[in-house]
Amino acid sequence: MAEDITNTSGMGKEAFVLDIVAKRFNWGAFFFTWIWGIFNKSWLTFIFLGFQILQFMLGFLNSLIIEPNSSVTPIKIVLIIMFFIGLGLKIWLGINGNKWAWQNKRWESVERFHKIQKVWAIVGTVLFILSVLVTPIVIFLMYFVLYKMYMG
Repeated sequence: MAEDITNTSGMGKEAFVLDIVAKRFNWGAFFFTWIWGIFNKSWLTFIFLGFQILQFMLGFLNSLIIEPNSSVTPIKIVLIIMFFIGLGLKIWLGINGNKWAWQNKRWESVERFHKIQKVWAIVGTVLFILSVLVTPIVIFLMYFVLYKMYMG
């Protein structure tokens, strides 16, 4: 198969990014952030991993030193702010994801690129929907078990 001369994928920042690639929101980058980044050689997504680790550490610290039912504390305020910053980061990754994936990885064709990115989007959407459906069930079951344990 002859090499497509207009295919500039994988050429880094010098790669010309087609509008049909750059204009789409990348749901794989939004849902899977740094995991998507590894497979698409988009290392900038590791910013989000560092952010998640920091958020986890602050949440853990909050649970160790502060009463769970206490009022608003500085750590809780920081965690709320970090939630919105994290959401902003995810949106930024989704907006730029296609451009980065096209620039950082060699793709066979635009069609193949879109096909792979669509798989990331479908899997991310399905896992998100499942987590939204399963989480209330898990919380209910945990509450029910704990209630039975403490109330007899």
